[in-house]
Amino acid sequence: MVGMSLEMAMEFAILVSYAVAIPITLLFLHYDGDLSGVRRMLGLEGPRRAALLLVGIPVVVTIVDLILVVIYGIVYIGVFGEPSPPDIGVTWDSSTLSIILILLSTVIAGPIAEELMFRGYILDSIRRMHGDVVAIVVSALLFGMVHLDPYTVGMATLGGVIYGYIRVKTGSLWPSMASHMIWNTIAMFVTYL
Repeated sequence: MVGMSLEMAMEFAILVSYAVAIPITLLFLHYDGDLSGVRRMLGLEGPRRAALLLVGIPVVVTIVDLILVVIYGIVYIGVFGEPSPPDIGVTWDSSTLSIILILLSTVIAGPIAEELMFRGYILDSIRRMHGDVVAIVVSALLFGMVHLDPYTVGMATLGGVIYGYIRVKTGSLWPSMASHMIWNTIAMFVTYL
């Protein structure tokens, strides 16, 4: 992009792709199902339920996810050796705009787009034909595979199973979105920044 560094142009492109993916996925959800299903998936139904879906469940999910990822990391290192984090091109030395773009795309837009797609559209589509367990596992495997890096694929698949289970049990996308945002925030600060 004219006048932007390569890292900034990449982060801007990723953010734009998520911004395009969100309404497209909502259209898929609408045309494949019904608008009331999307409303149910995104409804909060009062302050008590909202607090549970947006804070209570995501905190517990993040703790469970962290424990499973630590176990996974120990097994991965024992089998494959120390993984190296993928280079996303942004560190604390990057420009403020680059850091803001990576945080917007990774912490906000990415989790919203990915949860709508994988725990919304894909999970529900598979669930109608094959039931809860198959839908959770297949949507989690697909979610893991889009993360490309071998170590991250396993972590994302574990998270996908947890997020899918929570989606099925609560009927809401909010806990998985909030959990995903928390997880990506932790990962960004611990791994890259």
